[in-house]
Amino acid sequence: MNKLNDSGKGLSLKMLFLWSIIVVIFFILLGIVVMFVAMPYYNDGRALGIPFLILLSGISLLIAFVGRKQKLRVENKATTPINTLSSGDVEIAGKVKAVGKTIISPTSQNCVYYDAYWYDTVVVNPASENPHTTAVQVDHEVRSSSFVIIDQYGEAELDLHDVDLNNVQRHREQVWIYEFNSIITCDNSKRNPIGGRISDRYQELNLKAGDNFYYNGVIEESECENETGIAALPPIVKEQPPLLTEIPTGVRKWKLKGGIIGNKSEEQIKNKFKNVMVISFVVSVVFLVFAVILHFLPLDTIQKFME
Repeated sequence: MNKLNDSGKGLSLKMLFLWSIIVVIFFILLGIVVMFVAMPYYNDGRALGIPFLILLSGISLLIAFVGRKQKLRVENKATTPINTLSSGDVEIAGKVKAVGKTIISPTSQNCVYYDAYWYDTVVVNPASENPHTTAVQVDHEVRSSSFVIIDQYGEAELDLHDVDLNNVQRHREQVWIYEFNSIITCDNSKRNPIGGRISDRYQELNLKAGDNFYYNGVIEESECENETGIAALPPIVKEQPPLLTEIPTGVRKWKLKGGIIGNKSEEQIKNKFKNVMVISFVVSVVFLVFAVILHFLPLDTIQKFME
């Protein structure tokens, strides 16, 4: 199969046309909303109800197209055999294989990698008329034991040093989309704080030996062997059972730069985006139908229905 989008060539004409259509439809719907709000077209409750429904329809339609784009990104990109990896835009699908001793996460999960976050809830502008609360990250911990990703062609070591659950607004190649079967999110009791750190809330994602592994994004060969982080952690624990071997000589380490990452299978991820696309499109149509019904129904009929 051909790649959906080659970052070196830019967007295809088909994708440019599709996104142009989306933008045009969205601004048309937004214009209708502005028109209904600015002009007293109705002299009843429909004056706000109809434009609000149209706006919701437009937002749902936009979500549907985003879901379609991600579905095609997974569906149309050929999986790269691990023994042929090279820097660029790739799709990696395999299994997590522990090499050496595994580690225990703050929530007692036996894993090869975890990324843990501690948050506090703070009040913003408490003296103002509209105070609100927000979550502030107060601590962050990343740990990893030695592991590789293996498929039928070979195995490769990955550097997850730049993976960041909160990183959603950097430049294009460093946006992360998480597709983990379970991201642990829970309150952090002050009597028995998770990881010994006191906070209001805790969040963790992890990879375990035997998990599926999926990555769809940009990679480059890692050169951070001496940096603080995963690449600098102790590699192999020698006193292990014979089945746990060292990382083979010649296995290259790859740095992940951003994309879809998780411990779901490719099929699960594709089906999730498909469901998002279908459900959002149906919701968009429903909102639009309700708006049309409100427009054509006589006012007395609407009042009777509301009673």
